[in-house]
Formats: sequence, structure tokens, C-alpha cells
Amino acid sequence: MASWVILRALGLLCVTFLQGVFVERSPDAYEVIIPLRLASGSDPGLVYQIKTTAGQTYILHLLPNAALLHPDFSVYTQNSTGQLFKVPAFPQEHCHYYGYVKGIPGSIAAISTCSGLLGFWQTSTFTYAIEPVKDAESFQHIIYKVEDMETDPKPCVFVRVKRTPRKELYHKMRQTQNRQDSSQARLMQIYIVVDNDLFQYYHKNITLITDTVIQVLNMADAMFVPFRLQLVLSGLELWNIKNVVPSSEYVKMFLQDLVTWKEKNVSSRLKVDMTVLLRKDEIQDAIAGTFEGEICWSDNALLFLSVTHYVLPVVSGHLAHELAHSIGIPHDSNYTSECLCPLSPCIMHYGGVSATSFSACSLQYYNHFIAQGGGYCLQSVQSTSLQKRYTYQYCGNRIVEGEEECDCGTEYECIRDHCCNSHCKLRSNAQCSYGECCKHCQFVKPGVPCRKPVSECDLAEYCTGVSGICPEDVYSQDGSPCNHNRSRCVTNRCYDYDQHCQMLFGKGAVVAAKECFALNTIGDQFGNCGFQDKDGPPIKCETADVMCGRVQCETEQDIYIYKSHSVTVQTPSGNVSCLSVDFNSIPDIGAIEDGAQCDTGKICLARKCVDMSVLDFNCDIQENCSGRGVCNNNKKCHCDKGWAPPDCSYGGFGGSVDSGPLVLDSFISYIPPEQDFKFRDFEYRECPLETARKKEKLKRDLAIGLGVSLPLLAAGIILAVVYRHEIIQFFKK
Repeated sequence: MASWVILRALGLLCVTFLQGVFVERSPDAYEVIIPLRLASGSDPGLVYQIKTTAGQTYILHLLPNAALLHPDFSVYTQNSTGQLFKVPAFPQEHCHYYGYVKGIPGSIAAISTCSGLLGFWQTSTFTYAIEPVKDAESFQHIIYKVEDMETDPKPCVFVRVKRTPRKELYHKMRQTQNRQDSSQARLMQIYIVVDNDLFQYYHKNITLITDTVIQVLNMADAMFVPFRLQLVLSGLELWNIKNVVPSSEYVKMFLQDLVTWKEKNVSSRLKVDMTVLLRKDEIQDAIAGTFEGEICWSDNALLFLSVTHYVLPVVSGHLAHELAHSIGIPHDSNYTSECLCPLSPCIMHYGGVSATSFSACSLQYYNHFIAQGGGYCLQSVQSTSLQKRYTYQYCGNRIVEGEEECDCGTEYECIRDHCCNSHCKLRSNAQCSYGECCKHCQFVKPGVPCRKPVSECDLAEYCTGVSGICPEDVYSQDGSPCNHNRSRCVTNRCYDYDQHCQMLFGKGAVVAAKECFALNTIGDQFGNCGFQDKDGPPIKCETADVMCGRVQCETEQDIYIYKSHSVTVQTPSGNVSCLSVDFNSIPDIGAIEDGAQCDTGKICLARKCVDMSVLDFNCDIQENCSGRGVCNNNKKCHCDKGWAPPDCSYGGFGGSVDSGPLVLDSFISYIPPEQDFKFRDFEYRECPLETARKKEKLKRDLAIGLGVSLPLLAAGIILAVVYRHEIIQFFKK
């Protein structure tokens, strides 16, 4: 009887009891317990005490995950014709929590309390799942070790994208212009779609599916707390009538079909960072597929996940794995000796194993991805309540905080760390444990470049020899001339109309005549001065601001356009042809940036042509820097090679008091990247998507060829045999 109760309760987690999935497991793996809620004092969250039959006691400290659901969160379903419509809103109670286990560094907890406790907590040795016993007379719950529920590992497939050179140039430009502090908290807004097969499996119960999806995302979100990344569910789409995207034999082909679908059906109506398709069946024995590092390349910011395992913490771990790929985190299966996590295996282990914590290497990959600008589209968190989510400080969370000298994580992780000990102190022989200027626990010698300039307005930084951290990023003071005195530096950027046109339309494109910019007074997608709000209509430019709207170009070369984006050719007057481009699903790269010189003595700022004096540029290079350098954003001289700070009046090695000391021949300056604008089609580094289609076409062509040639060959042989004597006589003549 007890076994039946346990299995019946387990059916809650699986939504429906699937015969044969769990009966192979011994009921001894499950325990029936009654969680005890403790007083939380002034803490706004919840505290629960859980005792196992083995006598272990866990105290879960839980805080509300208030940002899990977007304020405009909606559920969409299909009508009888397959068209989407919004389900009438139903109240969403704040019953989803994240937290930690008291006394266990590096622990994670994610619990939903909507109807009992459902979720998981992870210790240094096991991950426990908890769920309520249905119709129990008391507050009974089941707990079990997630590791005991694991099935055979399944791989995922991630694709690295190779773009046309102009696309890559744009992507690099957006990244370098948006280098960010990796310690800043960010949001990832997610739109989740449930396919028809999974919808049927969940008994077509919209409420049940919605609750399950939110619970899965809440658990995945807890896994990203060390990243300071908040997952937000913006919307849920249910394919309750039919699958909009048919299945495919090949993962990469299916991903391409999803890209096409998303471009037409999601990007055109919603502004989200990531689209997730939850499906029931695998493809090519893979449970998931996504594009690596493509979170900010809108149409590629998607993934599919096959829900082949119905233990929700396992599903959430798989989801976290795929989301991590999208923010530049690869598998760490090849680095198991260095890439440790509080509880191995780690989430990014190859093979889709059950895991709930990321490795130290994954965190490093993410920090690098953000620092290089790869996550420029992810919204920074400004909310005080959200910032508090990441301010809980303790030794062992792999984040250096307060008086800590370092933080290597759990005791097990710190065993293999040669620089840091488990008390968050440097080891006796170590000078540092992290940073661009820390190598083998020692400071890198002074003068070694640690941050290269990424634009004409950027300035290099060099290791100091007394810190493992690269000096603060500095750049030319706003208002500094650049682009051969045709533009002004603004927040580390130097705008060039001609280069902008070449990026859009290829080599040979240049900025159009000024009369073309009158198109910006129309206020449509090709000519405007921005938008009223995120999803609002375009704003018409005032006549004085037309050079700050959208760039207008001309070229005598062939026009190469990006797939899925439209180009217009307009002729406002005479024989002048004006080119503009509409990018409808990625950030508007047709917009003219701040710093463009829109008129004599004027520059563009926030799509307005304003007097240059607003930049408060007060650097007299001749007087302040002896004519041998530029002023940085701290209004200090950054000297040219061969001259020394602070005023560049004496010989030296260059740099500034902010850049770190230089040594002989260590000076570096910005080198523009080579720009090859030769057009090439969208392709993949791994197994091109077209390969499968080409193989199928080859098979069809071969079948058709054989179908035609074999009968003709057979007929020829028969005729040759029948008329062999005549043929022999013919050749004897």
C-alpha cells in the first residue's frame, strides 16, 4: 500500500503515470516526509525544515522569485484554423521561490509552493526533488534523489554560425561597442512554445501545462543565480491543434525550419531574447538543439528541447544546459579535472545528464562572453529588489565579495585550486587567483597589454605588476575628434557614414547626397528618427535632424541583402537613388549613431542634431598634452608612443596614469579590422544545414536517372542480342 501511495504521488510530477517508466525503480528510493515551516523573522521569504528518514536535516531558505513572470505574461492557443489567440488572463500568484540550504556553501534551492512544495534542493553530495502527495490528509510530501531517476544520457546539438563578412562585421561591431561589466545583473526574456504532442501528453490541460512550464523555468532560473542572470517568462504558446513546424530527420534542418518560423511568427510581434520549443520526441537521438552564442542575433536565439524525462528538475537542468549554449558556454566534458562544480557532474557535461549546478569554467565563459559584448541585448537589472537577489554574500559562491581575497567555491573545488583556499584566502605562495593580469597565481609583469582597443576612440590598458586585475577601461574623452576629424568620439564610439553604408550594402557603397536624408521626415521603417517606444510607430525627423535618423546610401555596385530583411531603392528628386534597409528582426543597424557630424559644429545625440558644446569637451591637446596625445574620459593625457604621462612633455613609452605602466615596445594602438565585403551565403561550421537536403536531392536525382537509364540500357541489350547477326555483318562491311 505504501508503495502505491508513493508511485501515485510521483504521478503528480509526471503529470500522468506512464507505465514502465518508474516501476523499474525501487520504492525504497522515495521517502514520505512532512516539511515543517519555520519562522522567518524579518526575512521576506520562507524557511522550511526537512528531515529525512536517515536523520539528515536540511533548512531551506527561500526568497520569492518575483521577476519570474513578465508583467505582460500571456498564454496563447490555436483556434480551429490554427490561428493564435490570447487565453483570458487568470491570476498568477507569487508562489515560486529560489534560495539555498543553510550551512552548505554553493547550495541551490528552487521550490514552487502553489500547491504544496514542488522543486529541488542541491547539497554538496546529492540533488533532492520534492513534490506533494496528492489528496494527502496531512502535509505529506515525497523526496527522492534526482540522480536515482536518471536515464541513459542523451546528447544535444549546438550549431556554430558562420556569417557573411558584413554580418560578422556588424555582429563584432555591436559586441565591441557594448562591452559590459560581467558582474552586472541581467534579464533574459523567454518565450516558450509547447508542441502538440506534448500538449496531448499533458491531457490537453492548459492550466496544468502552464503551471508545469513555470515550475521548470523557476528551477532553471535558480541554476543561473551565480551568473546574476534572471530568467523571465514573457509568454507561452500552446500548439493545441497542430504542430506549426513539422518534425525533421535532422537536427540542423529542424533548427533552420524553426528560424524561418520564428522570423515570421515571433520576431514580427514580440520582443524577446530567447524562444524555446518544448517537444515530446527526440531528433537524431538528440534531446535538444540550439545555436551557440547567438542570444543577441534575434532569429537564431532559439532552441528546442525534447521532454523525454518527466522528472522536472532533470528537465530544468536540460533547459539550463541549452540556454547556456546560447550565451556562449560550451560543453566542459573535456575539462573535468579543472571545471568543477559543487555537485558533479556539472550542467554543461556532455550527454544531457541530470545536473543542477554550473562549473567554474562555465562561469568564466559567461563572464568573458558578457565582457566582450556578446550579451549586449540582455537588459541590465536596475530594480533594487532584483539587485538584492544577488547581494547575499558568503564564502563558497565563487564570487569575490566583501573582504574575500578570492572564492574558489566548495571545499572539493578548492582542493584543486592552486591559488585560493576554501576560506576565501590566497594560498601562501599566491599573489592572485583571477583576472587578466594573473597567471599561475602570480601577477603578470608590468607593461603587458591586458585590454586591446576596440575602436578608434578606445585606449589600451596594461598590467600594473601589482594586481591581477586589468586597470579600469578608459577611452578618449567624449568630443575628441576621430575619423579624420569628420566625427567625434561618444562613449568609446566613432561613427563613419561611409563605413556604415559599406556594412549594409557592400564595398563601394557611400553615404548618399543630403537630399536623400529628407526621407527621414516620412517616418516609416526606412526613414525615421527612432520609435516612440519599444513597439511603437516610427518618429518623423525634424528637418534639422535628418542626418541623425537612418542612414541613406548609394552605390554603383550590385546590392547584396541579408536574407529575411528588405531593401528599398527610392528616388526623391532628379536622378539621385537612395538606398535604405529595413532590419525587422534584429537591432536596427540602419540607425545613425551618436557622434556623427550632422552639420558644422554639430553632432548627433539621441537622434537629434545638437551643438557639439553639449559634450563639454575641454581638452586642449597642445596645452594639456604637449600636442603628443589625447585626453581620456578621466580628462587625463594618454600619451603617444615615445612620450610619458602625465603631460607628454618628456620622453617615455606612452600611455597614461590610468592605463597602467608601459615598457619598451609594449605600446599598442587600435588597428581597424580587415573588411572583406565579398558576399557569401549563410552557412554553418558544423555539418551545413543544406547537407541533408543535398543528400536527399542527390538520392532523388540518382533514382530518376537510374529509372530512366536502366530500362533504356535493358532495351538496348535485348535489341543487341536479337539483331546480333545483323550488327556483326554491318561492321564487317
